[in-house]
Amino acid sequence: MATREHDLKIGSITPFGLRLHPDLKRRLEDAARRSGRSLNAEIAARLEASLIVDEDARSEDAARRLLRSGMGDDLEKRLGELEARVEHLEQAAR
Repeated sequence: MATREHDLKIGSITPFGLRLHPDLKRRLEDAARRSGRSLNAEIAARLEASLIVDEDARSEDAARRLLRSGMGDDLEKRLGELEARVEHLEQAAR
């Protein structure tokens, strides 16, 4: 599966200036080196992961509401899967 980074040509991506505290920039640079990505790719990957976590959290809340409304075991199983996915993404973002 292609990543968003590969789906777009570099020339079609609008530059975005970003001010970072020096310590945060250093930590991101270290993480980028460890993951074998550029600083830009590391920041983009972490932002994408945080949005997925947010989306999963909203899905988790919706699943909890459905469970409280009396829906079946299938939703409880899905909730467990979402919780595991959120935990995995949070660990990947660290």
